[in-house]
Amino acid sequence: MNMKNEIKHLTKLASAVVIILFSILSYFNELYFAKEYWETLKDSLAYTIIIMGIYEKYLWRYDPFIKLPKLKENYSGIISYNYENEIREKDIKINIKQSLFFTYINVQTDEMHSATITSDIIEENGQYVLYYTYITNPDSKYSDTNPSQRGTCRLLIDNVNEIIGTYWTNRKTIGDLRLKSEKNSLNSY
Repeated sequence: MNMKNEIKHLTKLASAVVIILFSILSYFNELYFAKEYWETLKDSLAYTIIIMGIYEKYLWRYDPFIKLPKLKENYSGIISYNYENEIREKDIKINIKQSLFFTYINVQTDEMHSATITSDIIEENGQYVLYYTYITNPDSKYSDTNPSQRGTCRLLIDNVNEIIGTYWTNRKTIGDLRLKSEKNSLNSY
């Protein structure tokens, strides 16, 4: 399901909720004048906006028509990267906040943390892939050797409990990520 399909689904759902709420409110209120119908419609729309906000943030996870992967909140793993022509590894922690339309990814290592600029989960060749761009914020003592940079990450989401991916940055660095959900992780990498 791509963003266009998600919006279409949410629009259909919101339309159904407006109609149902309008019908319920009309049943319990005697409507004689156009103004009363208008007020009831406005109330139905207001309640629908609240309900759809809650749906977009939380309830979409339980909708069987939404096939988007439901990511876990916390992952830990290993980042492999090339530094001074040597492959190195570092422990990494990732926190993900996901709603129907947005995915925010915060990464932490012992030297820096990064925050999402943009993100999207797309279906690519029958698999879901999370693409996101980010900016790093190094701790001050590492800012000379590891200055702030912008990058893009591609995470393959075959299994929401174990995610693998690659990244590349504006400083021409590249690397790989192997992540496991902290809730389902008994063994670390």
